[in-house]
Amino acid sequence: MSAAVASMTNVGPQPAAPAWLWGPAGRDVQLARAISDLTTGGYLGSTRELLASVRTSFDRDRRAYCTSVLAAVIVRRHLHIDEQWLSDEPKNSDALLLHARVLAVRAIHAARANKPSASKLAARAVEACRNAVWAADPDPTPWVTLLSLGETGVPLPALRLTTDAPDGLPVSGPWPLFAEIFRRDPHNREAMHRLIPRCSGPYTAALWTPDSTPIPSTDEMDATAREQMAVWASDSAPAGSPLKLLRLMHAPARDPFPNAAEEMRLRNHLHTHGKNSREQYLRERLPAMEERWRLALRADAVKLANTWFQNGSQPPYMPLSDLSFLAYYLHQVREYSTARLVLTWMIPHATTDPWKHDGDPGAVLTKTCLDCHVPPSSLPR
Repeated sequence: MSAAVASMTNVGPQPAAPAWLWGPAGRDVQLARAISDLTTGGYLGSTRELLASVRTSFDRDRRAYCTSVLAAVIVRRHLHIDEQWLSDEPKNSDALLLHARVLAVRAIHAARANKPSASKLAARAVEACRNAVWAADPDPTPWVTLLSLGETGVPLPALRLTTDAPDGLPVSGPWPLFAEIFRRDPHNREAMHRLIPRCSGPYTAALWTPDSTPIPSTDEMDATAREQMAVWASDSAPAGSPLKLLRLMHAPARDPFPNAAEEMRLRNHLHTHGKNSREQYLRERLPAMEERWRLALRADAVKLANTWFQNGSQPPYMPLSDLSFLAYYLHQVREYSTARLVLTWMIPHATTDPWKHDGDPGAVLTKTCLDCHVPPSSLPR
């Protein structure tokens, strides 16, 4: 036997490639059990227990997320278990909410597929949301479900845009609907994430033509409006809130709210050199403004991760995709030691987003862990 063949025969079994536990439940054991029971046999018991638990604990972010995930599972598996539950207990607030969620998901799917049934499904979902509100008025989740119907693109009176944004922000949005959510839960995670894509540029009186026809906002105005809403939601949220991530998720190249000193420099420059020099001024100042903004975002991300994970701390309840985004961002800005705190807490659970944007999600996530000096022995296999 040749030396080469001998060496090949002496090679022991190679370790298996890292295998991540992909799925929306993350470390939420109750949610994972409910998903498994629905998926394998359409068993409702664990879903009932979970929704009753989150209702009585007043964990509104968890209630919103769990009902959203379970509704998606029901629709994907072509189940009608929500209808059966509602038929058995027509006044049960959990059954009413889950049914509204399922109808909303079906309406969104129909709209994405350009099906004619989208409008009818959206109307049914609106009615189901109203029933869920009547059954549990303090719960913001039926209103959040109603807000999710904005994804259908179906014109619904409940989602009409107005200009009375909070704190006088120059942003159009579904503010009457948002006000219902805000008074029940001013820092609702899903509501803010749903709201931002529905916002657009201002339709204020100053932008109206003499014949009272509003001038449509441009794509640039819409993008700026969403950036401003993300910053407002992040800044308004209490310390350690999952909403603090919004500033990172919707970050523009530079601060949409330049500081007072920068504004004063611009005003003085325009006063001295005339309005035509605005573009020249911005060209000269933008690199410094963008760098300052990037450094501020980086510091925010590090502070947030340290708040959530240092000294054995536990993060507030949020989707695993939020934490994945934070770890991804920290890795991108080379804050490896801080990213390791997040990744270590996540292991072995994972979501494909955002890792899939850079290739195979498992390979990308594993490489990220190794870049951040997560011990290979602790990686899932």
